[in-house]
Amino acid sequence: EDKDSSKDKDSSKDKDSSKDKDSSKDKDSSKDDVDSNEDSSKEEDKKEEDDKKEDNKKDEDIKEDDKTDEPKKGRFDVGGVKEVKLLVWYTPEDWEQKIYDAFEKETGAKVKFIPTGTQSVQQKLTALIAANSAPDAAIFDGSDFPQFITKKLAQPLTDYIDKKQDTWLAYDLMDACKYGGEYYGITDHFWGGASFVYFNKDIFNNSKTVKNNPLELYEKGKWTWDAFYDLSKQLTVKDAKGNVTQWGSASSSVDNFIRSAGASVLSIKNGKVTNTIDTKQLKDACAFMKKLYKENIYAKDQGSWTKGDIAMYIYPQYPVRTNNYPSWKNIKFDWDWVPFPSYTEGTSYQPTGIQLGSVPRKAKNPEAGYALMNFRAYYQENMKTITQSNKDWVARYKKAVNGKTNFSLEVGIIGSEVWTLYYELTSPETSLQSKIDSWKSVVDGKIKAYEQELADFNF
Repeated sequence: EDKDSSKDKDSSKDKDSSKDKDSSKDKDSSKDDVDSNEDSSKEEDKKEEDDKKEDNKKDEDIKEDDKTDEPKKGRFDVGGVKEVKLLVWYTPEDWEQKIYDAFEKETGAKVKFIPTGTQSVQQKLTALIAANSAPDAAIFDGSDFPQFITKKLAQPLTDYIDKKQDTWLAYDLMDACKYGGEYYGITDHFWGGASFVYFNKDIFNNSKTVKNNPLELYEKGKWTWDAFYDLSKQLTVKDAKGNVTQWGSASSSVDNFIRSAGASVLSIKNGKVTNTIDTKQLKDACAFMKKLYKENIYAKDQGSWTKGDIAMYIYPQYPVRTNNYPSWKNIKFDWDWVPFPSYTEGTSYQPTGIQLGSVPRKAKNPEAGYALMNFRAYYQENMKTITQSNKDWVARYKKAVNGKTNFSLEVGIIGSEVWTLYYELTSPETSLQSKIDSWKSVVDGKIKAYEQELADFNF
């Protein structure tokens, strides 16, 4: 389901093997650059705060006593429709099918899946709209943003949304994806795919040097990047030849620490795109990953987590949804999970993905399509897909995703090149600042091309 989190399929190959002739650039950018970045950041923060105040004006009449996690009767009314068509690029798993079964029980409408086949969501939906056969609902990944809006594949949902009733929607995430003051997609905090640190409890229990596992450190308020590094170093085991036989840590993606620092190659706010590749936060995250890679205590690929030779594994939230996650069901060791470690040098964010439930343009049953996407958000936000035996997971999860989160929207502007960019910035054998400088103009070019495309878009 998560199209982006598995991009790191061949991260063991470094994109640039040249030696760092001026490694001091990784550690020391000029004071003027830092001051400039900080001033720019302050201006952006002030503008963001002003934007939030403007967005909240319409909600001033909503009192806490009026809010509820339970929907009012008829909130998911489908207007007598017996079938709601949903475009999907994947085969829904059992936990997701439970949502649609519950929707049918609630509304009397059955969900019919329209598969994309070998086409992308955008390609398939473009063809369906042209043939006047648009489905009632569609799910877009973060990599589809903002093209699914600028290509006019989705219709505005603002008029369907009732903030007083739909309190389960993640407006903090949705606000980041507004265009022209309109919502084109809805989501909840569970939909996107937050990345957590899973840990092998057997490895930790058998260690003679480690005193606390990640969950214990998290509960003590000591779960930081530094703690992650220390555990990775202590729990990496190498043979006499220096070959790793047990990894201290590994990841299925390259960008999680960047998200944790609140950083991104670019930012998108209500359609305005800004190049943010040269910031302290991004440099800190890349330098931290370089350190892990250089000391050979952090596996660049997925390694062999299921075989039991990785102590800590960064991976999306999906195993939290069920006790029988398909690809992990044969694991022989005991495992648990913990939210992402805190950025040591500043404000910390929980890395997450984002998926948006939308109503396509020319949908025949737009109200029913919105009802389906809204019901899914309600069902997920209330953690109904997690088994009752995992009640402690529910509280832990909600605490993680209801705080500050950060997700990627670069792919829609930069394309798949963004993964090459991140590989080069985090490679231990390249100069960080020189790579940032070389990519800066590339990102500027991508933004310019996007702005030209946007100029013809009529909201």
